[in-house]
Amino acid sequence: MSLNTNALLKSAGIGAAVVVVLNILGLIPLVGVVCCCLGLLAYVGIGAAYGYFSVQDGNPADTSQFALGGAVSALIAGFAAGIVNAIIGAIIQAMGIGLSTAATLSQLEEAGVPPEIAGQLAGSAAGAGMGLVAAIIGICVGVVIAAVLGAIGGAIYGATQQNKATGAV
Repeated sequence: MSLNTNALLKSAGIGAAVVVVLNILGLIPLVGVVCCCLGLLAYVGIGAAYGYFSVQDGNPADTSQFALGGAVSALIAGFAAGIVNAIIGAIIQAMGIGLSTAATLSQLEEAGVPPEIAGQLAGSAAGAGMGLVAAIIGICVGVVIAAVLGAIGGAIYGATQQNKATGAV
């Protein structure tokens, strides 16, 4: 059982672009709720897109093949989206930490804490380390969810195409 590389690259590439755009739009308050739901549906669509592109290349409809291809396509797209999310999250966190650290330093110095101790108290590397751990865990969980949803999308598309080929309703 080999995957159609052309269909895999098309569905993963288009899917990754769609999911990244949805994740960026998700940073907007209230729009993020809609984008979150659409993001999950996008992974199902990525799986179906693998089947669609595979049929376009002349391959027969095969539910198990489309499910596997959909899972791999969605996994690749989910990994790409996870990396972009981690980078965006790090940038946002760095901007937030920079502002809070400056405020904390001035507050500590006003309270009479020596500048050397204030710098150590305000600038903790634990926040950045925890952000990295959270990003890695988020990518791992997100990739698994994406693969499952992509397999579902590929299987649904494969089943509908087999029904069309046999004339069954």
